[in-house]
Amino acid sequence: MNNSNRACKLSAVALYVKNPNTALAEAPLAKVLGAHKAKTLLTMSLSEVRVQLSDELRKEADVYICPEGAEDASWAQTFWNLPLLPQGAGAMENRLFQTYQTLKASYEKVLIVVAATPHLTEDCLLANLQVLDRDEIVIGPSEDGGFYALGGRIQELPTQNSSIRWNTAATLLDMLRTFNRASLRVGLGPRSFELSTVSDLMKLEKNLPRFYSQFMQATASVN
Repeated sequence: MNNSNRACKLSAVALYVKNPNTALAEAPLAKVLGAHKAKTLLTMSLSEVRVQLSDELRKEADVYICPEGAEDASWAQTFWNLPLLPQGAGAMENRLFQTYQTLKASYEKVLIVVAATPHLTEDCLLANLQVLDRDEIVIGPSEDGGFYALGGRIQELPTQNSSIRWNTAATLLDMLRTFNRASLRVGLGPRSFELSTVSDLMKLEKNLPRFYSQFMQATASVN
C-alpha cells in the first residue's frame, strides 16, 4: 500500500483474525469445550462476522483482513476474499502500531478490530467509526477490562514503549491513561465481551440465541 494508490474512502477497517485450523484456542474456554468444539466456535464466529461486512459498511470504509502470520495468508484470502494486510511479527503493541501507520498513510480514519466474536455487528463497527467524527481516538471496550477495537485519526498511535499492560484486565484503563497523558480526545465505542470463558459463552445464549443454538446443534455429537 502506498500513497500513489490513495484510497477513495476516508476510513479503513482492519480486522485482526485467527486461522481456526492453526490457532491455539483461548483458555480457559477451550479446556472446557475441547479442541474440536473450540475450533468450531471460532470458525462459526468468523463466518458470522463475514456476514456483517455488508455493502453499507463498505460504503463507509475499505475493509482489510489482517491474519496473524504470513503463513495464514492463503487461508485468509480464500475465507474472506478481501485485501490482506498481515499483522506482522512482534508483540501486540508493535503489530497495532504497524497496522495503524500503514493504513494511516492512505486514510483519514483507521479502525483496528479483533474479529473473533459472532456478536461483532456492522452497527458496532460503524458506531466506532462515528466516534472518530468528534474524537481523535476511539476504543471499543470489553467487559473483561480489555478492548476489541482501537482506532484514530491522529498521525501516530502512542502505544509503543508505553506502560500499557496488554492482554490483562488493566489494558483499557492503561490505554485511557496513556492517551490522556498525550492530551488526546478519547471516545468509547459500544461495550462488548470476548469469548474467553464459559460465562461468556452463556452470554451468547441470551444476546445471540440463534447463533448459540446453531453452535450447540453443530457440536451436539462431539464429546
